[in-house]
Amino acid sequence: MALISSGFVRQARSIGRSLGIEHVWIAEYPGVIPNDPEDVFRQKTRDAVVPSLFEGFDRLETGFRIDDSTVAAEPRPRETVFSGTLDEVQDFYDERLWSDGLPVVPPTIERVDAFMRFTDRSADEVIGVLLPASRQATVWSVAVNGVLAGCRPEYMPILLAIAEVLCDPQWRIEDAGCTPGWEPSLSSADHW
Repeated sequence: MALISSGFVRQARSIGRSLGIEHVWIAEYPGVIPNDPEDVFRQKTRDAVVPSLFEGFDRLETGFRIDDSTVAAEPRPRETVFSGTLDEVQDFYDERLWSDGLPVVPPTIERVDAFMRFTDRSADEVIGVLLPASRQATVWSVAVNGVLAGCRPEYMPILLAIAEVLCDPQWRIEDAGCTPGWEPSLSSADHW
């Protein structure tokens, strides 16, 4: 169960799925908490948040489960999951929460192969495991994500280096994140 303000509901569902909680119960605070005066905050909490929390607890207590048979199978590498116009592709990704809402570049086989020409590494090579979803990052998946993000193919060596850092357990990507954003920084000049 999560308590989230309106602007973060999609993100909470996405994070829940990445942690293996396909159907997280969300008690939504309508609006933005810091923008509301105290009396409005109290009213919204009383009228919306508290009832939703109790409903979530009731569902947990009664063993509420959702039929997982509706969850689509994971696409295989080189599998085309959707074809359509650029707008249709964007809608397809948005509906499945595969995007943060920014435009995506469809990762066609031709575009991904263009990235692969900038590395001698095998497409199936596992770079490491990415948290919090504990998913394997392969050279191919790095290329696919580079295409999706709109990178140029010649950036592939840099993308692979970034993936290696993110997969390094000492990096602790699971601890990195906050609402206003963050930038990784080194602790001393000795690391430069």
